[in-house]
Amino acid sequence: MAERIPTRAGAAALVAITFALGLAACGARQRAPSPPIGEPRPTPAPAPSKPPALRPAAPAAPGKPFPECDPRAGDADRGRVALGLIANDCQDDRGRNATYVTRFVSVQGAPSPAARAGVVAGDRIVRLDACTVDSTYDLVRQLRSAVPGWVPRLVVERKGRELEVFVPTLRLAGRNEPLGAPNLSTAGCRSIGRKPAT
Repeated sequence: MAERIPTRAGAAALVAITFALGLAACGARQRAPSPPIGEPRPTPAPAPSKPPALRPAAPAAPGKPFPECDPRAGDADRGRVALGLIANDCQDDRGRNATYVTRFVSVQGAPSPAARAGVVAGDRIVRLDACTVDSTYDLVRQLRSAVPGWVPRLVVERKGRELEVFVPTLRLAGRNEPLGAPNLSTAGCRSIGRKPAT
Protein backbone atom coordinates (compact mmCIF):
# COMPACT_ATOMS: atom_id res chain seq x y z
CA MET A 1 0.00 0.00 0.00
CA ALA A 2 1.37 3.41 -0.98
CA GLU A 3 2.29 5.90 1.72
CA ARG A 4 0.11 8.95 1.83
CA ILE A 5 1.70 12.44 1.43
CA PRO A 6 0.67 14.84 4.21
CA THR A 7 -1.74 17.55 3.08
CA ARG A 8 0.64 20.50 3.57
CA ALA A 9 3.48 18.80 1.68
CA GLY A 10 1.09 17.80 -1.09
CA ALA A 11 -0.19 21.36 -1.38
CA ALA A 12 3.35 22.75 -1.44
CA ALA A 13 4.32 20.28 -4.17
CA LEU A 14 1.24 21.22 -6.20
CA VAL A 15 2.08 24.95 -5.87
CA ALA A 16 5.69 24.33 -6.90
CA ILE A 17 4.65 22.29 -9.96
CA THR A 18 2.05 24.88 -10.96
CA PHE A 19 4.59 27.69 -10.57
CA ALA A 20 7.16 25.82 -12.67
CA LEU A 21 4.60 25.11 -15.41
CA GLY A 22 3.53 28.76 -15.37
CA LEU A 23 7.14 29.90 -15.81
CA ALA A 24 7.65 27.45 -18.66
CA ALA A 25 4.49 28.71 -20.36
CA CYS A 26 5.53 32.36 -19.94
CA GLY A 27 8.97 31.58 -21.31
CA ALA A 28 7.45 29.83 -24.31
CA ARG A 29 5.26 32.85 -25.10
CA GLN A 30 8.17 35.31 -24.93
CA ARG A 31 10.48 33.52 -27.36
CA ALA A 32 10.87 34.90 -30.84
CA PRO A 33 9.53 32.70 -33.63
CA SER A 34 12.08 30.52 -35.41
CA PRO A 35 12.95 31.47 -39.00
CA PRO A 36 11.74 29.15 -41.76
CA ILE A 37 13.93 26.16 -42.54
CA GLY A 38 16.86 27.05 -44.78
CA GLU A 39 16.99 30.74 -43.79
CA PRO A 40 19.86 31.96 -41.59
CA ARG A 41 19.10 32.75 -37.97
CA PRO A 42 19.65 36.37 -36.99
CA THR A 43 22.56 36.86 -34.65
CA PRO A 44 21.87 38.98 -31.59
CA ALA A 45 23.94 42.11 -31.13
CA PRO A 46 26.70 41.62 -28.57
CA ALA A 47 26.04 43.23 -25.22
CA PRO A 48 28.31 46.20 -24.52
CA SER A 49 31.19 44.99 -22.43
CA LYS A 50 31.91 46.96 -19.30
CA PRO A 51 34.77 45.95 -17.02
CA PRO A 52 33.60 44.75 -13.63
CA ALA A 53 33.91 47.09 -10.70
CA LEU A 54 36.78 46.36 -8.36
CA ARG A 55 35.93 46.07 -4.69
CA PRO A 56 37.81 47.78 -1.86
CA ALA A 57 40.75 45.71 -0.67
CA ALA A 58 40.30 43.96 2.65
CA PRO A 59 42.72 45.04 5.36
CA ALA A 60 45.73 42.79 5.17
CA ALA A 61 48.92 42.17 7.06
CA PRO A 62 51.93 43.77 5.40
CA GLY A 63 53.11 41.64 2.51
CA LYS A 64 56.54 40.10 2.19
CA PRO A 65 58.90 40.27 -0.76
CA PHE A 66 59.12 37.35 -3.18
CA PRO A 67 60.17 34.51 -2.59
CA GLU A 68 59.67 34.87 1.21
CA CYS A 69 55.94 35.30 0.63
CA ASP A 70 55.66 32.03 -1.33
CA PRO A 71 57.24 29.08 0.48
CA ARG A 72 56.74 26.80 -2.55
CA ALA A 73 58.31 29.17 -5.10
CA GLY A 74 60.99 26.66 -6.08
CA ASP A 75 58.67 23.67 -6.70
CA ALA A 76 59.06 21.76 -9.95
CA ASP A 77 55.44 22.33 -11.06
CA ARG A 78 55.98 26.09 -11.31
CA GLY A 79 56.20 27.88 -14.66
CA ARG A 80 55.74 31.18 -16.45
CA VAL A 81 52.32 32.83 -16.51
CA ALA A 82 50.95 36.13 -17.81
CA LEU A 83 48.37 38.62 -16.58
CA GLY A 84 48.07 40.43 -19.93
CA LEU A 85 49.49 43.74 -18.72
CA ILE A 86 52.64 45.79 -19.14
CA ALA A 87 53.95 47.34 -15.92
CA ASN A 88 56.63 49.99 -15.52
CA ASP A 89 58.62 51.52 -12.68
CA CYS A 90 57.35 55.08 -12.26
CA GLN A 91 57.34 57.70 -9.52
CA ASP A 92 54.24 57.99 -7.35
CA ASP A 93 52.79 61.32 -6.16
CA ARG A 94 55.42 61.57 -3.40
CA GLY A 95 58.34 60.87 -5.74
CA ARG A 96 58.86 57.26 -4.57
CA ASN A 97 59.41 54.40 -6.99
CA ALA A 98 56.34 52.22 -7.58
CA THR A 99 55.01 49.73 -10.14
CA TYR A 100 52.23 51.00 -12.42
CA VAL A 101 50.13 49.34 -15.14
CA THR A 102 50.87 51.25 -18.34
CA ARG A 103 49.05 49.18 -20.99
CA PHE A 104 47.44 45.83 -21.77
CA VAL A 105 48.39 43.08 -24.19
CA SER A 106 46.66 39.98 -25.49
CA VAL A 107 48.11 36.66 -24.37
CA GLN A 108 48.29 33.88 -26.96
CA GLY A 109 45.43 35.49 -28.89
CA ALA A 110 43.18 35.86 -25.83
CA PRO A 111 42.13 39.28 -24.51
CA SER A 112 44.04 40.63 -21.53
CA PRO A 113 42.85 38.86 -18.34
CA ALA A 114 43.78 41.93 -16.26
CA ALA A 115 41.76 44.32 -18.44
CA ARG A 116 38.77 41.95 -18.41
CA ALA A 117 38.97 41.80 -14.60
CA GLY A 118 38.71 45.61 -14.34
CA VAL A 119 42.32 46.75 -13.95
CA VAL A 120 42.98 50.05 -15.76
CA ALA A 121 46.12 51.75 -17.04
CA GLY A 122 47.49 53.99 -14.30
CA ASP A 123 46.70 51.58 -11.44
CA ARG A 124 49.61 51.10 -9.03
CA ILE A 125 50.28 47.42 -8.28
CA VAL A 126 50.56 46.99 -4.52
CA ARG A 127 50.42 43.22 -3.92
CA LEU A 128 50.02 39.99 -5.80
CA ASP A 129 48.53 37.56 -3.27
CA ALA A 130 50.73 37.95 -0.15
CA CYS A 131 53.73 39.33 -2.04
CA THR A 132 54.49 43.03 -2.15
CA VAL A 133 55.36 44.41 -5.57
CA ASP A 134 57.98 47.13 -5.21
CA SER A 135 59.29 46.96 -8.79
CA THR A 136 58.66 45.31 -12.12
CA TYR A 137 61.57 42.99 -11.29
CA ASP A 138 59.58 41.67 -8.28
CA LEU A 139 56.51 41.19 -10.47
CA VAL A 140 58.45 39.33 -13.17
CA ARG A 141 60.11 37.03 -10.62
CA GLN A 142 56.72 36.06 -9.23
CA LEU A 143 55.11 35.50 -12.65
CA ARG A 144 58.03 33.26 -13.67
CA SER A 145 57.42 30.91 -10.72
CA ALA A 146 53.66 30.38 -10.66
CA VAL A 147 51.39 27.37 -10.35
CA PRO A 148 49.45 26.48 -13.53
CA GLY A 149 45.91 27.87 -13.36
CA TRP A 150 46.85 30.41 -10.70
CA VAL A 151 44.22 33.11 -10.02
CA PRO A 152 46.03 35.63 -7.80
CA ARG A 153 44.43 38.34 -5.72
CA LEU A 154 45.77 41.53 -7.26
CA VAL A 155 45.64 44.62 -5.04
CA VAL A 156 45.97 47.93 -6.87
CA GLU A 157 45.86 51.54 -5.75
CA ARG A 158 43.58 53.83 -7.73
CA LYS A 159 42.94 57.47 -6.74
CA GLY A 160 44.29 56.85 -3.24
CA ARG A 161 42.13 53.76 -2.57
CA GLU A 162 43.33 50.16 -2.50
CA LEU A 163 41.13 47.88 -4.58
CA GLU A 164 41.33 44.13 -5.14
CA VAL A 165 40.43 41.83 -7.97
CA PHE A 166 41.14 38.21 -8.82
CA VAL A 167 42.89 37.88 -12.18
CA PRO A 168 43.19 34.53 -13.96
CA THR A 169 46.64 33.89 -15.37
CA LEU A 170 47.49 32.22 -18.66
CA ARG A 171 50.37 29.77 -18.83
CA LEU A 172 53.18 30.63 -21.22
CA ALA A 173 55.00 27.98 -23.20
CA GLY A 174 58.73 27.52 -23.03
CA ARG A 175 61.15 27.36 -20.17
CA ASN A 176 62.41 30.06 -17.92
CA GLU A 177 65.61 31.69 -19.02
CA PRO A 178 67.88 33.03 -16.27
CA LEU A 179 66.66 36.40 -15.05
CA GLY A 180 69.26 39.13 -15.28
CA ALA A 181 70.18 41.69 -12.65
CA PRO A 182 67.42 43.94 -11.33
CA ASN A 183 66.87 47.01 -13.45
CA LEU A 184 64.15 49.64 -13.84
CA SER A 185 61.64 49.42 -16.67
CA THR A 186 60.41 52.96 -17.30
CA ALA A 187 59.42 53.07 -20.99
CA GLY A 188 55.66 53.54 -20.49
CA CYS A 189 55.55 55.96 -17.55
CA ARG A 190 54.90 59.07 -19.63
CA SER A 191 51.89 57.38 -21.31
CA ILE A 192 50.08 57.41 -17.93
CA GLY A 193 51.33 60.88 -16.94
CA ARG A 194 54.02 59.74 -14.50
CA LYS A 195 57.73 60.46 -14.23
CA PRO A 196 60.09 57.50 -14.72
CA ALA A 197 61.50 55.95 -11.55
CA THR A 198 65.09 56.77 -10.67
